[in-house]
Amino acid sequence: ELNLLRRTALRTDFLMFNCGKPPFNDVRVRRAVVKALDIEGMQKAVYRGLGYVPGGPLPKDMRYSNPELRPSQQNVEEAKRLLEEAGVKNLKIMLSTSEAKERIDAATIVQNQLAEVGIDASIQVLEYGVFLDTLDRGEHQVAFSGWGNNLPDPEFALSRLYHTRAMGSTNNAFYSNSVFDALLDKGTLIPDGPERAAVYKEVQDIFVEEVPAVYWTVQ
Repeated sequence: ELNLLRRTALRTDFLMFNCGKPPFNDVRVRRAVVKALDIEGMQKAVYRGLGYVPGGPLPKDMRYSNPELRPSQQNVEEAKRLLEEAGVKNLKIMLSTSEAKERIDAATIVQNQLAEVGIDASIQVLEYGVFLDTLDRGEHQVAFSGWGNNLPDPEFALSRLYHTRAMGSTNNAFYSNSVFDALLDKGTLIPDGPERAAVYKEVQDIFVEEVPAVYWTVQ
């Protein structure tokens, strides 16, 4: 007579762009890819009802996660408009992933959905160690990656992955924004409370606007 209880942890998976190289140094191209995707449908198809899609880079149970953020909704026409605005035609990209079945399944779904907006995506499946080395060297374009959030604080979830000083180590998005960096630095220096909450709310707003990565599942 056992009851199985399951609770989502703080682990996140995301589709990460290499913001340091064309075409994904253009935020319009990053936004176009996100708008091309049915992220919630993909999450349900891969995990069959387990977990959820967060509205931003922080899981809902993480301190200072903004509950007002919602997952991006698919809009194929908007994706096409953004690509046209960016002057991008006949785009061919590589989706890099480790050998994890869930990530390969997600990459296949993304590949098919990108084709609907005229993006030709190939899938590169790498052994995990080679995958990590590829990310560290910045040789990827778009990668299916994840983060354990072993420390339940937004500093660990955001500064380690997206602060400029983390480039070459854990900032495999090669994302750099001086305002974003300054806010992250401020967040590490002030005590928990309303002021710190306001800092991380602004950080999340910038992240969603700049979209160095799109988060597609929390497990």
